[in-house]
Formats: sequence, structure tokens, C-alpha cells
Amino acid sequence: MSPKTAVDHSLLHSVVNNAGLPTNLVDGAAGHIAAHALIHSIVGLGLPTVISPGDGGHNAASAALATWRAANSIEVPAGGDLRAIMAAGPAGSTYVLAGATYEIGATPLTPKSGDAVIGQPVTRGPLGQITATTKIHGTSADGVFRSPSNAAAFRLENVELWGSSTTGIHHFNAFKLTMRYCRIHDNLEAGLGARAGSLIEFSEIDHNGSAAYVNSSGGGMKFAFGTSILTVRNCYVHDNIGEGIWWDCDARGGTAEGNLVVGNTLSGIFIEISSGDGGGFFVQGNTVQGNNTSVASIHAGILVVDSQNVTINNNILGGNGAGRGINLFQDSRSTLGHAGCNGGFPNLNITGSGNVLNGDSSDL
Repeated sequence: MSPKTAVDHSLLHSVVNNAGLPTNLVDGAAGHIAAHALIHSIVGLGLPTVISPGDGGHNAASAALATWRAANSIEVPAGGDLRAIMAAGPAGSTYVLAGATYEIGATPLTPKSGDAVIGQPVTRGPLGQITATTKIHGTSADGVFRSPSNAAAFRLENVELWGSSTTGIHHFNAFKLTMRYCRIHDNLEAGLGARAGSLIEFSEIDHNGSAAYVNSSGGGMKFAFGTSILTVRNCYVHDNIGEGIWWDCDARGGTAEGNLVVGNTLSGIFIEISSGDGGGFFVQGNTVQGNNTSVASIHAGILVVDSQNVTINNNILGGNGAGRGINLFQDSRSTLGHAGCNGGFPNLNITGSGNVLNGDSSDL
């Protein structure tokens, strides 16, 4: 029996994440819960193929997962030198952190390609608030984490991260990032950037940005250039100075779905000077309310500027600054074509349906 069909995705995902196991088994989760007893089959890891519900099943699952983790991951104790331990480990290692705060100072952590950093189980609140006992704090201008090369694979789960004087998970030479159940907050430029193939889900991105970076790169998260085809889903993105979720500089596509995006000072979701010619942009099933708190010109709950191939479906809007729910705007950059951050396109092939405006306006 396949592990993808043996149990509910959310339960299996919770156990897999919390145990520090590879997360290629399932996608999606409803929240961290005690689900060991409900694992019936984890064939792909070579664990016992029948672990039935009940106390015996719970104990068997816990023991099997603990044994696997001990053999396949590197424990970093409270007070341990996270930087030194990661530097000494081979590429592709999984580092399991304690419920503690790891201070890394003014130099970023640079994982090797394929590494994973996993904290202890988190609590996820009704809005998507993340309460984590594993915390990483750093003050570097190059991020708390920085990729060793462009699009190096990295997985981060169950961690609270903050303090960079620029971007928490740095956007230059950005990771191919898988991030789940994290809180990224109070970084002075943005929370994070990432490259193509990234998946950011079930995380809280809040209180990032500052006046120095508004309208350039500040806010919750920013994805730029043609390699930014990625997915942000089921995240709580709020109270950032700048945009909440932002694609820019000829991004080729991406998906924002199921997110709660509220209280950001500029647009909640922003697609700017991007062709979408790598599959298009899909903004669907989000709640995007109370953004553009600064009531800045043109900004909206969902803003599309000089971009193409955008589908905006089934979002809930309302209370966005100046009453702009969905705004389509075109300026002189629309004639420049493929030129990175100096390009732009006519607003073409932008469609939408099923959006609930709650008094906001829409250009669709």
C-alpha cells in the first residue's frame, strides 16, 4: 500500500515533518497533530510496513521513527554550535534542532545543497500563527540563511527565524526552498526570496520590511527573474512593510493559493513587469483583506502591473486601502519586453472569476 494513500495527508505530513524525515511522501497538511498512531504504511523509508492504530501502533511508530532519525540525521543540542555542526556535516544532511534559541551573529548560515534544518513540533493557530520552540536569530546583512549557489536545494521546517538587517532567507543566489511550519519575521528588508521549484507552505510571514526598502524589495517575500516559478500556499502573510507576496523582474509564473494576506502596507499580492510565459500566474482561493494600509497610489489587495498570463479566481477581498480590491495598471514599461528589472509587458491574458469583493473595486 502506498504511503500516499494509506493515511490522511495532513496526519502523515505532520509526523514526517516532526520526525525530521524526508518530505517527499506527501504534500499538504492541516496542522501539526499527534499522528504517529495513524501511520499504516511507510514503505518508502524501509520502516515497518504495518503500523496499526491504537497504543501499540503509536509506540511502534514512535520507536521506528526515532530509530530512523538517529541513523539518518544529525542532532544539534541546545547550546550547540549550529554553524560548526553544519559546516562539518556532509551535503544533504538533515539537522534536527532542539527546542532552543540558536544565536548565529552577524554571519549567515550557508547550508550545503540538499541540507535540511528541522525544528521541534510547532503549534499552528486558527489564522495560521506559528508558535515554534526552535528559534534561529542572526543579524547579518546577507541573511540568516544564504544559499551557497544559485538554486541550491534547502529545506527548513518548524523554525522561527528573525533579525537580518536585510532578508531572512536571502534572495541573492536564492535557494530552491522547501519551507513548512516556519515563522519568518522582523527582517529589515524582506522575509525571504526563493528560486524555481520552491514550495512555501503553512508558514507565517510577518512584520518584515522597513521604510528604507519600500517600493524596491521590502515586504513579506519577493521572487524575481525568470527562475521564480514557485508556489506559496496556506500561509499567513501579515503586517509587513511593503508587499505581502511579490513577483517581479520578468518572473515566468507562480502560484499563490489558500493564503491569508492581511494588513500589509502596500499590495497584498503583487505581480509586476512579468511575462508569466513559463506557465502563468495563478492567484486563487486567497483571503486578501485590509492591505495597502498606507493608501499608496495604485496599490490594492491584488495588483498586476505591466504583466501577462494571470488568472485570479475565487479570492475573498475587502477593506483594502482606497477600496481597491483587484487593480490592473499599465505604465510606460509595458513596451519594454524581456529585460529583467528594466522590462515590462502589456496587460494581456488577465482573467478572473468567483472573486468576492466585499465592497472593494475590481478591474477584471
